[in-house]
Amino acid sequence: MPLKKKGQNIAVIGVLANDKTSPLGSWRIAADDNTAVSVLEGLAKYSGNKVTYAKGADVALGEASFPFELEINTTDKSGFEEAKEVAKNADVVIMVLGEHGFQSGEARSRSKIGLPGVQQGLLEAVYAVNKNIVLVLNNGRPLTISWADAHIPAIVEGWQLGTQSGHAIAQVLYGDYNPSGKLPMTFPRSVGQVPIYYNYKNTGRPAANEPNSVFWSHYIDESSTPLYAFGHGLSYTSFSYSDLKVTKFQITMLRFPLS
Repeated sequence: MPLKKKGQNIAVIGVLANDKTSPLGSWRIAADDNTAVSVLEGLAKYSGNKVTYAKGADVALGEASFPFELEINTTDKSGFEEAKEVAKNADVVIMVLGEHGFQSGEARSRSKIGLPGVQQGLLEAVYAVNKNIVLVLNNGRPLTISWADAHIPAIVEGWQLGTQSGHAIAQVLYGDYNPSGKLPMTFPRSVGQVPIYYNYKNTGRPAANEPNSVFWSHYIDESSTPLYAFGHGLSYTSFSYSDLKVTKFQITMLRFPLS
């Protein structure tokens, strides 16, 4: 990334790529359904590439509405083969995966926060035939995406951006806009790490004889660090610091009375 604007065959896979409602989120109040610019529409508008779409798999089944529970697709993989065929012939595969717009928000807690339903299987199936994947996430909460982090070359956190989602994501993918956003939430490696933030309650104690780590607060089956920390973010720009100079060698301490 950024992607070339001409001369490429782009495969766009994932039902959320063509979803014009989920980008509005569950707190859109009176916003009309099907009014957001989809990622598929944005990608087609901002380049001269050949864009081929395959749904891959539904995230939710049936009608979706805020007052009612969603039925998540956990079995139907009938679109996998079409997605793999489209991916085989592509220079770049853009997979748009994540959560349905009504899957997060009020009374929408999840005990598992991976890619919902069969989407993880879809991602791995497409990866098996074409590893040149850009994963665009549409979701309302941090997800556990350790497999994607280890295998997928590029991941863009798209959240649920509202009516102009497709335009914004396409501009980032094609390099018209240089991403500089920082994560407002920490992404855990697994759901067992939750809560994971800077001052969450300690579960261990200092060891009597360092470096005995047994007693330190840590996980015995997982890293103690998050997958992506609060504030994590990348850019197309490479930054470097050099010739740093200190103008003052002593910092004045300021004291303020509190009452």
